[in-house]
Amino acid sequence: MQLIEAVPNFSEGRDNQTIQLIAQALASVPKVTLLHLDAGMDANRTVYTLIGPPDLVLDALLKASKIAFERIDMRQHQGNHPRIGALDVCPLIPLSKITLDETIRLSQQLGKSLAETHQLPVYLYAQSASSPKRKDLASIRKGGYEALGDKLSLPEWAPDFGPILPNPRLGASVVGVRPILIAFNLNLNSCNLEQAQTLAKALRTRRNTDPQLASVRFFGWVAPQLGRAQLSTNLLDYHQCSIAQVFARVSEVAQNMGMQVTGSELVGLCPLEALIDQTQTLSDLPAAISALGLDELGHFDEDSKVIELNLLKKGKIHEVQSLSWRFPNQ
Repeated sequence: MQLIEAVPNFSEGRDNQTIQLIAQALASVPKVTLLHLDAGMDANRTVYTLIGPPDLVLDALLKASKIAFERIDMRQHQGNHPRIGALDVCPLIPLSKITLDETIRLSQQLGKSLAETHQLPVYLYAQSASSPKRKDLASIRKGGYEALGDKLSLPEWAPDFGPILPNPRLGASVVGVRPILIAFNLNLNSCNLEQAQTLAKALRTRRNTDPQLASVRFFGWVAPQLGRAQLSTNLLDYHQCSIAQVFARVSEVAQNMGMQVTGSELVGLCPLEALIDQTQTLSDLPAAISALGLDELGHFDEDSKVIELNLLKKGKIHEVQSLSWRFPNQ
């Protein structure tokens, strides 16, 4: 059976009713499994993870978007995470018996449907990008929702689908095919935004001399709800640079700058192999969680946060080793 993962990021992390209505819409389509949702109050953003047959996942995304678009107004949105729209970004990840080209066509179908149904500018990014400058999500989102009108007025930033004017209520959306991305935040012993941003800049500079960090993105922010600053990272290829390697690199640079990494936070889900290497077994997972300080902010529920264990718990697979998470050509 063909299988894909989708990770829609909706710009609502504070209104629990809206968060749950979106979740119900995603879970309402037969054979689609909502694995997890991660709501962030400071970011004012919720990340959902679902898995299922491609056409049915597409149906679930369109149903959930309709609900979200009735309830989210970007003109009122405040949050500390970069964003340009109500459905800010929706990556698709091919998992089983589906080619990269087939998944790209699905992302194009999703983008076209969103644009036509909701009069919404839609950009294609990552493997679906229509030009090299659109591969990087940060380039598309630069300036945020507030600068979207100016961006859309530039010919080189005309959307792939939809109008060349922003939808005042919904902004714009970004859709594309990418490998599994891991959103991993490192907690700092500081509440200083400038320090967190300086640390992020130093790590971006280090990418020039440390090839392993080439696939890692860094962003510094303060999370008032947590009472501390965080270094937010996106691991675009955890095979190239693992969670443990990112933790070690960031800890080293932070210490050299007079800061300390006290623990970490996983936003959304990750594969088991991102936490333990091929020489380790499932029994090594608790030690890995402890070493990364993933339980500093609260209990880390591996049965919920690790993709294979989540699927195992829900009866979708029968053994942890039954699925491969390698992206085509990876």
